Amino acid sequence: MNNETINIIFYVIAGIIFCNYLTFIFITLKGWHKINYFNAPMDEKTVNISILIPFRNEANNLPHLIDSLKKQSVQPFEIIFIDDHSTDHGLDIIRQFSQNSTPIKILTCEERETGKKAALKKGLDIAQGEWVLQTDADCVLPKTWVETFISYIQHHPKTLLIAGPVIFNRSKSIFSWFFELDFLSLVFSGAGLIGAGRPIYCNGANMAYRRETAMEIGDTYYSAIPSGDDVFLLQQTAQRHKDSIAFLKSKAALVSTLAPKSLGDFLTQRIRWGQKTKYYTSSFAKYVAVTVFAVNILLLFSLILAFFSALFLWILSIFFIVKIGVDTCVLYRATRFSSNEELLLWTLITSILYPIYIAIASLAGLFKKKVWKDRTI
Repeated sequence: MNNETINIIFYVIAGIIFCNYLTFIFITLKGWHKINYFNAPMDEKTVNISILIPFRNEANNLPHLIDSLKKQSVQPFEIIFIDDHSTDHGLDIIRQFSQNSTPIKILTCEERETGKKAALKKGLDIAQGEWVLQTDADCVLPKTWVETFISYIQHHPKTLLIAGPVIFNRSKSIFSWFFELDFLSLVFSGAGLIGAGRPIYCNGANMAYRRETAMEIGDTYYSAIPSGDDVFLLQQTAQRHKDSIAFLKSKAALVSTLAPKSLGDFLTQRIRWGQKTKYYTSSFAKYVAVTVFAVNILLLFSLILAFFSALFLWILSIFFIVKIGVDTCVLYRATRFSSNEELLLWTLITSILYPIYIAIASLAGLFKKKVWKDRTI
């Protein structure tokens, strides 16, 4: 093949990749605007809610979570803490909290029960509530958290799973802005795809679901994969029950979670998340993952080629301008909802670094073992 033919093939492939990426962004934005902001009051008749909180070595974070649980405007039916083989004094903190609070159950995983999904299953088996409200031990909850979820459940009786909004607490890392923008883009795109009727992911730090729905899915949900409780439960629920997934678009339910402390922690977390992609049961979820990966690798590849040809520098410029334009549309809405508009100042540099980050995370994912809480999973 001559150079002209190779160039044409490159243009066609690049065009297909970018068209798919633009389609994904369009679906996300359209879906986000289809979701109405929720602020309806709670009915007098409440809903029995069991809060599940799996934890491992969270002694430093549990006091903040517990303080936010104490301040809830509406108390849940029960709170269940499940200890996943902690080696710190987190259990002592919870026991002290349990002496004068809402009915609290404390479970400890046995040796054969390892990982977050196993911990959640243990809690789900004994939960008495009709609905399960799930969060993580490193989260801080708004005082209207339980109340807002109950109100949403009351006004949407056909819904089986509700994804809630999550943001990162600002960390001391110099890359904090990058962590926050990346996480916001994930939460926002997940919400937008739910609004578009194509749910593929949510975050287990803030979600609710009918207990019987998770029990029905059973072993399909609690597979040999130790993590991914949120994503796989959502995908399995969507496959079995059409139009049963919702996103709670309300700042009254906005949960903040601990951001990675360093760039290394961030990459480890993203590699762990990325390695779950091959287990996705949703073909659309795989399509989105491949599309996002492909468009960023395309930009990186175009940058390399630009050193050898002015033509590719021109192509790279067009690709980059288009991508930063559509990404800004997403990030503007995400930061506005989360009241973090100042992060938009970092959009340009984030767009430059993102293809490099995707390439590093993807390559590292091929060789790096999955590590969570000082344990290989």
